[in-house]
Amino acid sequence: YVSGVSRDVRQHHLRAMLADVTGVGVHAFVDADRFGTTTAVTLVADAAPAFRAAVGRGRAATVLRLLPVADPWSPALLGAAR
Repeated sequence: YVSGVSRDVRQHHLRAMLADVTGVGVHAFVDADRFGTTTAVTLVADAAPAFRAAVGRGRAATVLRLLPVADPWSPALLGAAR
């Protein structure tokens, strides 16, 4: 799970936006779904270490924050109602 993805980014653009920010190839992203203020990211196994490393440095570090042990259904992560 990561936080920092704007709610303005359309669902069908999530994979491309995450690939652009992290530098991980877009085809490495199997799925990206929103859970309130967090985004669940599913990657092919080979890309997971590169994604974790990319989130912690450079441009991605200013936008994204990795939540390694997150419960997306917790009130803190669901965020405010729209």
